[in-house]
Amino acid sequence: ADMSAPSPSSLRLWPGAALGGCSADEVLPATSATAATVAAAAESGVGPCIPALGLSVFTAASFASEDECEALIGSAHRLLAKEAVSPQPKKCRLSIVSEIEGLLLRRLLALLESSELAHHFFGQREGLADLEVDFHPGEPAVNIYLPDGHFAPHTDKQAISLLVPLSPPGAFSGGGTAFWTNGHHGPRPTEGQPSYEPADARSWLPHDLLLNPARGTAIIFGGDVTHSGLHVIAGTRHIFVMSFSLKPRGCLLAPAAASLPMESEKDSENPIPPAAIALGDYYARSSRY
Repeated sequence: ADMSAPSPSSLRLWPGAALGGCSADEVLPATSATAATVAAAAESGVGPCIPALGLSVFTAASFASEDECEALIGSAHRLLAKEAVSPQPKKCRLSIVSEIEGLLLRRLLALLESSELAHHFFGQREGLADLEVDFHPGEPAVNIYLPDGHFAPHTDKQAISLLVPLSPPGAFSGGGTAFWTNGHHGPRPTEGQPSYEPADARSWLPHDLLLNPARGTAIIFGGDVTHSGLHVIAGTRHIFVMSFSLKPRGCLLAPAAASLPMESEKDSENPIPPAAIALGDYYARSSRY
């Protein structure tokens, strides 16, 4: 398998989710800002307004190959068939253990090191592969969304998150990943005003950025960035998800619980593991493929 990572120049900053109190025209333009130029500007203080990298969203085209995307989809569906769940829920997460997810992890770490973002996310510019990986529970995984399948806004509470769309062109309509700069809720209602439920989409603010990039594109962002998988209208959407922190080998970290809302009281009574309940309808852990 090809271990090569995209070049740093292929990393694109999307300032719509990283304004950090700045106006859009003060942020380094997405058409010219690479991770390297943003990191250099942040260290030197050059520029009228430097985006907060921890609230930034980056993409890297052609991060995963066509064959890798197909292999991950195949692994997820073999696991789903093995579990014999019928009917298939509108969304499900399949925890994948394979050579490919390890390859994508190493490719991401190499990309971060080559683009200077390694220092921002992990406090060192090299040697990331020598650190121990602490994954979010149930990840790496492939999420599968059928029509009306979606994922409510949340933060991952890890150092970094990687999403890779896997579906071929035309496989679904709708969907995409939405991002919010300062959370998805407006100010809490004042006394005398009607209250709202956090899970009620009618109370959500409009998202600041929507990405629905080509198959194999890496979407990279920090663990405090609020994001959501939007409703699929038709077809089937597959996306690889991997959120993690790094630590020195042998060092224990307190577990990070993502702020994923429970969807109903019925979910809270479900014996499925908590990480799965947070996602929604179904969870399965894979054997090695």
